[in-house]
Amino acid sequence: MLWQLIVKPRQGIVAILMLASVDIMAAGLVLPPLNVDPENTNDEDSRPCQYTGDFKQERHLQELENPLVSTGSFLFSCNRGLLWEVRKPIADSRVYTSQKLNFRVRSNARVTQLHGIADSRTATLLLNFLSGDTTALAKDFDLISDAESPGKLILLPKNRSVKKRLTQLIVQQELDTVRITIQAPSMGDVVISIDNIAPFTTSDLSTCRQFSQQPQPNCSILIQPTNYVATPLDRDR
Repeated sequence: MLWQLIVKPRQGIVAILMLASVDIMAAGLVLPPLNVDPENTNDEDSRPCQYTGDFKQERHLQELENPLVSTGSFLFSCNRGLLWEVRKPIADSRVYTSQKLNFRVRSNARVTQLHGIADSRTATLLLNFLSGDTTALAKDFDLISDAESPGKLILLPKNRSVKKRLTQLIVQQELDTVRITIQAPSMGDVVISIDNIAPFTTSDLSTCRQFSQQPQPNCSILIQPTNYVATPLDRDR
């Protein structure tokens, strides 16, 4: 059931899954039921537009016997953007806003505005995916479904430069967890498990304050990102 709520096996609807693989390893990959047919808008109003979830990331490197593991939670709002909090082993947060202003927040509450192209692309594609903009997402991957495994999807990147870093993505439903395997030989395979997806109906700010382990400044950035825009003389706050 969770798999149907997250993604339906048609078109390139999970194209976004690779985006954070290089930096934050794919925040918010699972999500509300998407409108997989751009010409059919019947599901638009019923699709959740704000929700929270938990994740566990395992990075497998040939040099290490055991994988590197990190865990955390995320909060998404169509109107505000995405708050992605790594909580263990080292607290570190990303805030990707709908105003195209993106930030990193360290555990000491130091805020750094992110200006790089990679961060901008990651933010745009993640927000498109989480909000269900399948028209924008279907441009990046070839999608392969397995008739014998209806809960499984394989995504192959179209872009040549991406192919050099990313072999494929495998998305698999396992009970109440979505398991995403990112196969990227140059940086080691990454496995992300996402669960506990829960929509919320209260205000973004009040929900964020209850959700976040560092509500100040994380929630303030999500709600009013322009207050944290750095000047050329002050890139870090």
